[in-house]
Amino acid sequence: MLNVEGLRTSAFESLLKYFYYGLSSFSALDSCNLISFCKKYDLDDVLQICERQMKDNLTYEVVIDILAVVFDRNSGGEEHMKVLSVSVSLSVSVCM
Repeated sequence: MLNVEGLRTSAFESLLKYFYYGLSSFSALDSCNLISFCKKYDLDDVLQICERQMKDNLTYEVVIDILAVVFDRNSGGEEHMKVLSVSVSLSVSVCM
């Protein structure tokens, strides 16, 4: 049985679309929200997609929302922070 408590509705819908239709179009915010869920249930394929989506789609429009997820104690903030720090480092190096 899966415990989806703590997942945003849009993240859960995106996950279902991936399982049923193979669609992997997760937003950066949904990807951030799904990281701890993917680790908990050993969804390595989805985890890789989520990490890539966060790295590729981190913009100033969503960074505050992502930080809110990162610092939510119930959502595995430490794991989110690792991915976010790599994403920010990559973004800064690209901009320089």
